[in-house]
Amino acid sequence: MSDDISRPVPPCITNIFSTNSKILEEAADTFYTTKTLRLTIQQLKECLEQELFSKFARRIQIIGCASLIIHADMHDPASARERDSQASSDFRSLLDRTLKLPKLQSLTISSESFASVSGDTDEPFHYLRVRSLASTVDLGEMTYTDIGRFHLDGPFSRIDIVHPNILEMWASVKNTPEEFNAFEEVAKLSDDDGSDDVTEIVRTSLRLWVGLWQLNNRCQDIADQLSTDDWRTTAVFLQCALRDNGEQHMMLPEGRDTACALRELGPQNDPAILEWATEVLTANTAAYLAFGDSGGFRETHWAELDDYEWANDIIVVRDSRTKI
Repeated sequence: MSDDISRPVPPCITNIFSTNSKILEEAADTFYTTKTLRLTIQQLKECLEQELFSKFARRIQIIGCASLIIHADMHDPASARERDSQASSDFRSLLDRTLKLPKLQSLTISSESFASVSGDTDEPFHYLRVRSLASTVDLGEMTYTDIGRFHLDGPFSRIDIVHPNILEMWASVKNTPEEFNAFEEVAKLSDDDGSDDVTEIVRTSLRLWVGLWQLNNRCQDIADQLSTDDWRTTAVFLQCALRDNGEQHMMLPEGRDTACALRELGPQNDPAILEWATEVLTANTAAYLAFGDSGGFRETHWAELDDYEWANDIIVVRDSRTKI
């Protein structure tokens, strides 16, 4: 009996491993059917070496691409930008390789990182125009097709560069009721919260921020209708709004005009207007200027984005060692 127990058990001939492999592929296919993966450049390079990713990935968004741009002067739009030709070439090759994935349905580049608060005392707020990436990396011509989205032409015509936070919040902005009054909303929120910190209140939602922007542009026309609190809100709004490159960025491009309100902008509008509005929103959805003893650039938190990733089946890979 002891001899029987100690004798090695012969391998059992089964199809369990081939079956498990099939189950794994079916599960991976289902996973990639429903998920959008947000990956850094390095993470994408590593994922492309994974068999299941390369076989089934459908929707990919590349994040953190501002790191590709090395700039001489953040606040001078005319300053020369140093070009890292090798990094640019590598990035284009990465895009080419990704576009060849057999089941790829969508490849986008996020512009979210183009505006950010940094710990750098010399450059506390980093702001880059989206065109800087397209020109620095030689991605070709680009055209804004909507608020927060522009399309590349040429060899990368299957790629859009998008600002996911603006796209997510813009539906709420476009659905703003005609009777919505931003000044009244600020007063209501102030009463509800027992707070008079207008700096925070105006960033409760992008709908409110856009509403205040529009009222600010009409202040001279409706001056006799404004209360002292309304003027105070306007002053705080203007003082906190960001301007890129040290210039007033809240005005329309020279020689351009639009008859519709900011909240109504969309694919039907002049691409130059869409670009201007997106750049304004990119800066101001990322941060604001605080004042007083706690002055400086502050990151903005938008309640509208609290459930963004969960609601849109977005997977953000935060550990490059994770296999997906």
